[in-house]
Amino acid sequence: MVEAQGRGMLHCHFLIWLDRNPNPQKLRDLLSQDGNSHADMFKWLEETIKYVRFEHPPRVDNYSSDPKPSTLYTEQVTRLVKEYNWHEHRETCWKHLRSGDPHDDTTCRMRMNGVTSAETQVDSESGSIILKRLHPRISNYNEVLAFLLRSNVDVKYVVQALVYYITDYVTKSELPVHARLAAIEAAMQKTELQYENQTISADSCGKNLLIKSLNAIMARTELSHQQVMSYLVGGGDVYRSHEFRTMIWNDVEEYLKLKESAETIPDAVGETPVTFQGEEMVNISVDSDSSKVSTSNDVQDYALRDP
Repeated sequence: MVEAQGRGMLHCHFLIWLDRNPNPQKLRDLLSQDGNSHADMFKWLEETIKYVRFEHPPRVDNYSSDPKPSTLYTEQVTRLVKEYNWHEHRETCWKHLRSGDPHDDTTCRMRMNGVTSAETQVDSESGSIILKRLHPRISNYNEVLAFLLRSNVDVKYVVQALVYYITDYVTKSELPVHARLAAIEAAMQKTELQYENQTISADSCGKNLLIKSLNAIMARTELSHQQVMSYLVGGGDVYRSHEFRTMIWNDVEEYLKLKESAETIPDAVGETPVTFQGEEMVNISVDSDSSKVSTSNDVQDYALRDP
């Protein structure tokens, strides 16, 4: 998912699904057992999600010719990480705090609290994996992504937190607080002008103000000029490797109910049709010359698709 801030800066959110990754409960059970489960898991995590030390890697300045790029890989990654992954507190770190709350490491919304960890370990209370971290201001990263993207890279291993992570961004408001307040102010001014010389009850005026405020907020969205220009020139904002189609959930639910009740539904492609009780969504297409009419059903197309 690509997000654009008000000033137009783009940042991406990627979810990478790991093949044969254990579910949260199985992972918790594995880490609670004695043996090499901890060591193998922690080794893989530390090889994938890197940490940086305080010092630069050693460098040699008295070379006689340009070195191979591969020999400078580690140094370039370290420089990139210190340039782009080094966190400095700004006002945006505390924008969700209430008045009077302290503005320090403990309240940073980016969770850059300056705490380090000498080794990767499991929190005995929450069961969370605390990754090895040696620098108080640099977040963990993947060195290949940092080298290729040459920008800020924040990598996390999430299990149960995946549900919260997705829900948080799906329900995220696109309109910032200052824009919503401006919309409410405009609605109030419009209502005041509308009833300036009229006698009207407070309830009616309040109801009208509420409707205008909601309409003003719902009708507005914040777009940067980069996004506007992208739409004007025909640039897309969705990039995916697969095509997706909308399916009517009622049909799918009816199909599953019949499957559970052991109705005659073929498990493979065959001549016996799938029958449904009640209304069925059927797509009808007609050729431009009206010479041919074809029908299809999304659930049957999916259930009886080629392997």
